[in-house]
Order: sequence, then structure tokens, then C-alpha cells
Amino acid sequence: NNNMSSVPAPPQQPHTSSSSSDVSISSLLMQNEHYIRAIIENQKHGKLDQCAEYQRQLQRNLMILARIANAQAEAKGTLQQQQVYMKGMSAVSNGSGPVINGAPPQ
Repeated sequence: NNNMSSVPAPPQQPHTSSSSSDVSISSLLMQNEHYIRAIIENQKHGKLDQCAEYQRQLQRNLMILARIANAQAEAKGTLQQQQVYMKGMSAVSNGSGPVINGAPPQ
């Protein structure tokens, strides 16, 4: 007897490539919400094998989200470094020179 619980089937997994831009963050978050609910529901019914499968899928999505967050943080850091560099180059080109240790050159 293969009695299915009231837990709906998991949503389709997104196709992921090496580029995190192929994955919709909101889709991953919605899937994660489903997985968490499914884990709780399956735990109530003692279906630990199904819990483990949902936990694997949840972990996979969390790792994808972590890679996206890291990539965004790195991109933001690179942009900030470029802005600092451009401000320094602007100061040099308009004659004020670079500021070293908080003081202009003498």
C-alpha cells in the first residue's frame, strides 16, 4: 500500500549551469518554502526517507543561493574598488594629487 501523504510533489528543479544567473532566486526561495513544509509534514508522519530527500534538495538550493550571494558580493566589492580607483585618478588628473595617509602630498 503506497499511501501518499498530503504533501504535494516537489516543484520542478531548475536547470542549473555554471552560471548562477540561469537560476531565479525567487523560484529557489519558493521551492525552499515547499521543501521545509514537506520536511515538517513528512516528519509528522514518520516518513524519514522522504524527509531526507527533501533535505537534500533544500541543501542543494541553499548552496546555489550562497553562490549567487557570494557572486553579488564580489561584484559589489569590485565595483567599489573601481570607484575608489576612479576617484584617485580624477584627483591626480585635476592637479590635487593623491591623498596618502589622509594628507595631500607636500
